[in-house]
Amino acid sequence: MIDKPMSKFSFKAMILILRVRDLFRPPQKVLSEVDMIKPGTHVLDYGCGPGNYTIVAAELVGPYGKVYAVDILSYGVRISHILSTRLYKNSLLYS
Repeated sequence: MIDKPMSKFSFKAMILILRVRDLFRPPQKVLSEVDMIKPGTHVLDYGCGPGNYTIVAAELVGPYGKVYAVDILSYGVRISHILSTRLYKNSLLYS
């Protein structure tokens, strides 16, 4: 159980770790294996963090689908929002 939110430093360290993880197991590959994400579907990215999966999910659901990204850390959602709204209008983000 989390007593307090992660510090910004810890969050940035987590981003670095996730980028390394994504080199070995890219979000595109992981989500393409989930046969339920198709154009027009709605997806919940719970614990979206920096949005690595949010952006890929937005690509997969296309302009008629929706991606709801939720995270306890508001700065994680802000990063996801900046990345996703520049590219995809179908991402809705909440903290």
